[in-house]
Amino acid sequence: FGKVKANTSSTETITIKNDGKSDLIIRKLEATSSNLTVTCDKMVLKKGESTDIKLTYNCKRNKGKQTYTVNMITNDPSNSQVTITTKAENY
Repeated sequence: FGKVKANTSSTETITIKNDGKSDLIIRKLEATSSNLTVTCDKMVLKKGESTDIKLTYNCKRNKGKQTYTVNMITNDPSNSQVTITTKAENY
């Protein structure tokens, strides 16, 4: 997220694509902090489809560097859990 001013928010978008041979099901998206909100346009992706995952960081009064994670659980047999790490510097 880069530098984020106190008492504001910042949103980043990550696009994921199903390159597999069958449907990709996003079973769970969970942020490790209430300061981070996660939304997803589609939870089931057909072969070749993409979706956006939006991460919104709500900056509180804490100053300095912040690191949060989002855990994504899917039905992908070779990569069923993905961790997305986010960083921000509050000022």
